[in-house]
Parts: sequence; C-alpha cells; structure tokens
Amino acid sequence: MTGKARTVFLLVDGAALVGVVVFSVLGAIYPDQQGYVVGQIVCAVLILISVVMLRRGKTHRPPP
Repeated sequence: MTGKARTVFLLVDGAALVGVVVFSVLGAIYPDQQGYVVGQIVCAVLILISVVMLRRGKTHRPPP
C-alpha cells in the first residue's frame, strides 16, 4: 500500500471515529431522532472497512 492510500484510510478512520462520538452525543441529546443511530452505524462501518484495508495493505518487512 502506498503512503498516500494509507494516509487516506487513516483520515477516513479518524473522521469516522469523530462521527461516532458526535452522533452518540446528538443521539443522547435528541433520543427521538433515528437518524443519529443510522449515522453511528455508517461511521462504524467506515471504521471497520478502513481498519481491514489498513491491515491488508500492511507490508511485512524482514527484521534487520
């Protein structure tokens, strides 16, 4: 995996993590709104996808 792709996946991962926290807070403030639960689920799926892609793209280097 190239450095740019890794950076993109890390940025998506960080943004989705912030999204989960934001949607959790908004869901606690406004419990009648179901959209916040959907937002949490979407962000969690983005986190899972980015982690899987980062693990697959990890290059194993032999020890020096």
